[in-house]
Amino acid sequence: MVRRVVIIDVRPAPCALCGERAELRPYGPGNALICHPCMGRDEAACKARMYAFLEEADEIYFKEGERTVGMYLFENEVAR
Repeated sequence: MVRRVVIIDVRPAPCALCGERAELRPYGPGNALICHPCMGRDEAACKARMYAFLEEADEIYFKEGERTVGMYLFENEVAR
């Protein structure tokens, strides 16, 4: 069984929509990396993309450089 593991770097970077440096998530159009304020521009579409993204992944790791700062498991458990 192939498991899909996603690693998200939480270091600030430019948002694909507004260009502001912030912590980003891949919930923009075409999984573009966007900031929290841009997520609120079209909340319904962003939520749909977020849930679709989460359903495809078995594990999601939030990294800050080489350091793991959080983990989202398929079973909806959060570990630090």
